[in-house]
Amino acid sequence: VFCGDYIIPYIGSVLLFYFAKSAKKFGFLGVRSLRKEEKLSFLCRLLLCELAECADNQKSDDDYLLEQVLHLVQTSPERFFRSSELAEKLFLSERTLRNRFLRCYGKTPCRYQMEIKLQTACGYLKNNPDMPLREIASNLGFYDEFHFSKRFKEIYRISPKEYRRR
Repeated sequence: VFCGDYIIPYIGSVLLFYFAKSAKKFGFLGVRSLRKEEKLSFLCRLLLCELAECADNQKSDDDYLLEQVLHLVQTSPERFFRSSELAEKLFLSERTLRNRFLRCYGKTPCRYQMEIKLQTACGYLKNNPDMPLREIASNLGFYDEFHFSKRFKEIYRISPKEYRRR
């Protein structure tokens, strides 16, 4: 790759300055005394450390964003959030939100939201045996008890009434 004669010395001096600041971290005392192979090896290790640090920061960003989604879903159980709404609230694209959810949870935000609502429904069914399905469905943002029943059966393979009896 041709960089031009004036760029090579500049890059070299920048790298040398950066090496000098970071060399102690890796146990090197004098960067100028290193051979070319050692400098390249050092540069590769430094690059790998930087990449690992970026990955850690990305993970913490994901954690923060996912916590925000969980907070929205849990504090508003009576409504379903579309992916576009969640993405807009978090200043992300829908695709980015979906990819981060898939990477962390192995499912889409909509699927995750549905599972959270149905887990909450299980609690209602067990702890409030007299509560009508219509009320549970309404409390969790389902259109009606039939929609709720259909989704419940898709996940748990039994109807909410059967689940309640167990």
